[in-house]
Amino acid sequence: MNQGFTGIIGHEVQKEYLIGVLEADKLAHGYCFSGDEHLGKTLVALRFVANLLKIDVQKLRSHPEVIFAEKAFDKKKKEYKNYIGVEEIRLLTQRLALSSFSGGTKVAIIENAELMNTQAQNALLKTLEEPSGKTLIILVANRPEALLQTILSRVVHLRFGLVARDTICKELETTLIKETAHELAGISAGRPGIAKELLDKEKREAYSDALEEAFNFLKAPLATRLETAEKIAKDLSKTELQEQLAIWRSIAHDCLLFSQNCEHLLSYSNRPARIGELVHISAARDWAKVLEAIGETELSLRYNGNVTLALEHFVLAF
Repeated sequence: MNQGFTGIIGHEVQKEYLIGVLEADKLAHGYCFSGDEHLGKTLVALRFVANLLKIDVQKLRSHPEVIFAEKAFDKKKKEYKNYIGVEEIRLLTQRLALSSFSGGTKVAIIENAELMNTQAQNALLKTLEEPSGKTLIILVANRPEALLQTILSRVVHLRFGLVARDTICKELETTLIKETAHELAGISAGRPGIAKELLDKEKREAYSDALEEAFNFLKAPLATRLETAEKIAKDLSKTELQEQLAIWRSIAHDCLLFSQNCEHLLSYSNRPARIGELVHISAARDWAKVLEAIGETELSLRYNGNVTLALEHFVLAF
C-alpha cells in the first residue's frame, strides 16, 4: 500500500528525495530526521517506512519487521524514565539482527533519539558501523546536536525547517474559513502539527482561553507577573510549560511586528486591539528582549535548568 506523502504539509524537498530513494531502491542503512517539534518530521519518517514495507502507517507498531525503541518504565517510581538507556538499544539491535520473517527489510525506529544516553548511543554506533543484512535504522530527533557526531556521520541526515505560513494556510482553507485558517497558520509559527491540533474545535476554544490568560499576564504589573510565574513553575508539567512559553513567544513576536508597523503579518490578526495595548507598554527594543528571554527560558527547560529562575528572568525582561 503506497500512500506517498499526501496530507503532509510542506517539506517538499525532503519528500521528493525520499520518494526518489524508494523508486530507485537505493536505501541507506540509516537516516536521521531532525528539526523542532510539531514540524511533521515524525510523520514523514513513519510514512517513509510504511511506503517501504507497503503497509498502512497505522499498522507499523504491530508489524513483525518494525522495532521501536522507547523509554523504559521505572517500576519503583511508577513512571517512564526521561532517557533511552543502553538496555533498550541492546534489545533493539538484538531484534534487528534476527532474520526477517518475510525476507524483506527489518526496520528500527528511535523517536526522540536525543534522549539516548551516551552508553545507548555507543551501543547503537556499533550496529551503524557494521550493519547486517537488509536493515534500516531511523532516528527522529528534536535536537540532533545531542547525538554523537560519529552517529550522524553514518546516517543520511534530513533536516526539517519551519513551513511557510501561506503553505499551512492553503491547507487549512480546505476545511476552515479563510480568516480562521489565516489566524491558525500564524499561531502555528511554521509548525503544521500545531495547526492540525487546533482544527479540533474544543482545542481551539481551550487555546483561545489560554491566549486571553496570556494577554492578561503580559499586561499585569511586575509583582503580579512574578507571583504568577512562581505558581506556573510549580503547577505546570514540562510539556504544559513549553506550550505556555510558545503562546507568550507568539504574542511577543506580534508586539514586535506591531511596533514596526507590520500589522499585516500578525499571528493574532483578529486581536489587533489586544496587541496594541501591550505595545504601548513597552518599546520595540523591549519586545526584542522579551523574545530573547523566552528563548533562554526554553533552553533552560530543555536542559533541565532552574525553571523558576528562568521564568523570573523572562518576567524581569519587560
